[in-house]
Amino acid sequence: MPLNLRKYLSLAALGAMPVGLAPLGVFSSFATAALPPAPATGIAVVELFTSEGCSSCPPADKLLSDLAAEAERDAKPVYALSFHVDYWNYLGWGDPFSQAAFTDRQRRYADALGGGVYTPEMVVNGAEGFVGSKSGSARAALRKALARPADCAIRIDSASADAHGNVNVTYAVSGHRTGALLNLAVIEPEKTVPVRGGENGGRILIHRNVVRALRTLRLDAPGTGNSRISIPADAGRELRLIAFVQDPESLAITGAARADVRR
Repeated sequence: MPLNLRKYLSLAALGAMPVGLAPLGVFSSFATAALPPAPATGIAVVELFTSEGCSSCPPADKLLSDLAAEAERDAKPVYALSFHVDYWNYLGWGDPFSQAAFTDRQRRYADALGGGVYTPEMVVNGAEGFVGSKSGSARAALRKALARPADCAIRIDSASADAHGNVNVTYAVSGHRTGALLNLAVIEPEKTVPVRGGENGGRILIHRNVVRALRTLRLDAPGTGNSRISIPADAGRELRLIAFVQDPESLAITGAARADVRR
């Protein structure tokens, strides 16, 4: 039976899961490192919560791809992220990119913004959520986000993959408050998947900026440090890092940056 466009799950049905945070001790501070200058423009972090098991999601996947391509063409600071959730895996197809942690991330947005948990959902700068296939809503939210200068600046000094399945990152952040969250997302720029079951069975789906790993740190006052992010064994060779700062209470995103991951 086909499911409605807005696929809601109650928070009670999903169950509560705490957000995993790396303790401050896992990274070292560099008090003498020069901090990045204050940003002069706005940023837009676009998170799409999607699933290969959802028949309503491919149009949203296409919209995210279009937004990312347009931002790249126009040199706009738009950071697109595709988070694959796991709550539709029972429908006959297990999304290979889904993680319970991404479902939990979406649940936290539902708590902060209201509106329930559903796919496809798009969230811009942690402040506004809407049906992920609505182009008008997405473009209006991007214009609004880009019009307001970002509070934080992030510099990624290095991002490199080692031979042990990790991405090692060195960063510097300015303009944040102590205790703010620094999210480090390792993404694959494009993935093509022939889906063999479930609502999208028989289709070939193309995804843009698929999040393969996410690590969240609490920033100290200096805002400098390093971190190690474990990536899946099946991750491709072309990887990128998107780093963004987030308020731990409102979840508003206040700064972002990206870098290629060196091999």
